[in-house]
Amino acid sequence: MSSQQLPTHQKYVNGAPQAAYGKSPRRSMGEKHVVFVVFFAFLLICFGAFVFVPDFRDRVSIDEAYRRWSQAQAGDGLALQPPKLPLVQPVRPVKPVDSTTKPAETETKRDANKRDIAVETKKEASQTKVVEHNAGREDTEKKQKVREMMKFAWDSYVQYAWGANELKPISKRSHTANIFGSTGLGATIIDGLDTLHIMGLMDEFKRARDWVDKDLNFDLGDTISVFEANIRFVGGLLSAYALSGDEIFKKKAKEVGDKLLPAFNTPTGIPLGLINFKSGSGRNWGWASGGCSILAEFGTLHLEFVYLSKITGDPIFYDKVKKIREVLKGLDKPNGLYPLYLHPRTGKWGQRTSRMRLWLASSRFCC
Repeated sequence: MSSQQLPTHQKYVNGAPQAAYGKSPRRSMGEKHVVFVVFFAFLLICFGAFVFVPDFRDRVSIDEAYRRWSQAQAGDGLALQPPKLPLVQPVRPVKPVDSTTKPAETETKRDANKRDIAVETKKEASQTKVVEHNAGREDTEKKQKVREMMKFAWDSYVQYAWGANELKPISKRSHTANIFGSTGLGATIIDGLDTLHIMGLMDEFKRARDWVDKDLNFDLGDTISVFEANIRFVGGLLSAYALSGDEIFKKKAKEVGDKLLPAFNTPTGIPLGLINFKSGSGRNWGWASGGCSILAEFGTLHLEFVYLSKITGDPIFYDKVKKIREVLKGLDKPNGLYPLYLHPRTGKWGQRTSRMRLWLASSRFCC
């Protein structure tokens, strides 16, 4: 028998044998990288499903909603149930006159019935007046309570966050959300102007007006939501102008409108969702179906822009929103509904999803 030793895979380090089942550090690191990549891909898929896949919980499909709507239009069913009619207090019937009764007795009974009816009518009228009086008093108390709540909220904002965009009511600190950029543009002040005026809080209204005149500067703003800038700033200033006739509000509304115009510089005329007030550059939200514009945002600019053109005499604002309507009119509507997202450069729908919910963003737009 040969004494030649068979080769083995036993490893020796400095003469000491090493365990045969040990793994090399390089291989171990490679496996860790694979596990990390798989885990990261799993997280990415979950994130994509959460953001981009439509929510199917508790919703009616578009086909089913369209079918129900068609049936209602054809008269096969009612979209809404008819309201219940109010209860009417029945009038006490008058007893028929017996032909055998003497004429004097008949007249006496008729007079008695008339008196009874008159008494009942007077009593009901008195009760109605009491109810109306109580309802009027309750309405006055409710209005006063709402006014007090507005005064409390406004005074708290003035005390803790004056000039900032918002107030955190619990921590009593100012807050600037990303929709308004990173600088304080007094969003609460501008958005509350019309409410202060309507409620008769004229001292507060005057202080807010003076801040708009002296301190509001849109050149300080950075990237801001076009939709929020329109409904908060343009809308707030236009409402204050319509109520007070103060020219400073019209002037400032025109400034904001001019700042928003670069967002419309796209091949289709559909505006971008975000605009930088300093540079004029625009972009869309990253989560909005691959860089699309949101229908519920650019579809609600019409009211403010048309009114702004009317009071300033500058037609450019009207022309911008008119172009939006023309583009939408030429697009297809799957199942009779517009999808949520539209690409501003290609003019094509993004994620072809329409949701039917009362709180839903797409419900804000209507043609």
